[in-house]
Amino acid sequence: MNNFKPLVMAAVALLAVAAPAQAGKSDAANEVTLHIDAEAAIPPDRAELAVTLSGSGATRNDAIAALRAKQDAFAKSLGDVGLGSAKVSASEPVKVDDATDDMAMDVVAADAAGDAAAAACDAAAVASPKGRKLVSSCTPKKPAFTLQATTTVVFDDLTQLDKAQSVAATVGWSAYRFGYGMHYTTADPAAASKAAREQAIAKARKDADDYAASLGYHVVRIIRVSNASPAFGMRDLHNLTTYADMAPSRMTPSYFGAATYVSVGMDFVIAPN
Repeated sequence: MNNFKPLVMAAVALLAVAAPAQAGKSDAANEVTLHIDAEAAIPPDRAELAVTLSGSGATRNDAIAALRAKQDAFAKSLGDVGLGSAKVSASEPVKVDDATDDMAMDVVAADAAGDAAAAACDAAAVASPKGRKLVSSCTPKKPAFTLQATTTVVFDDLTQLDKAQSVAATVGWSAYRFGYGMHYTTADPAAASKAAREQAIAKARKDADDYAASLGYHVVRIIRVSNASPAFGMRDLHNLTTYADMAPSRMTPSYFGAATYVSVGMDFVIAPN
């Protein structure tokens, strides 16, 4: 039982630090001060999906042609699901010494040149008089060039991401890899901060009115406003679960990291009705 004492003491301390409202005696008769902490969060509104495609061939031009074909197929997949207007850009191709061994690559597509060489070797096999195919001694040559490039798709409407999942599947991405390969941002950080700040202040005022009403009081005036955040505590843990409801299907570190959070501390003076 003694082992639980430190945990209980820590929980009590956190609750004390993160208490959202505090009341204290004011100088005026029958007036008391009420402290409110409030927070607001604005979710990100832009996402970037980066997909690395590769192409192989006997020559550099062949590898470029294979890479371009895959990029065109990916762009067509976007159009097929109604995302043809998405902003798409591609990096310059870079050479990869061994695509199949390069673990840094996001996607390693089928080696078309290698398949063609294997087919040629298979065709060269000599049939025996009994109709059985003999094993060919031909050894397919490894493509001399493998190039890769990153195609980036920018989504200004996050409702499009559900459609984009099917596109990611065309290049071998699982739903898990799709979610964690997404980078979220906010198109207008200043506007998001303003909106979050206004929401936090409005929430603080509403909380003050509610606390005052519960005591049979009303808010007289505001005497202090601060943007200082309280120490992390139990209230913050609750906020994390609340913010998780912003996008249940996009619960990734990048999504929450790109959200705009604002907290405000306000001191109100309340008096009896």
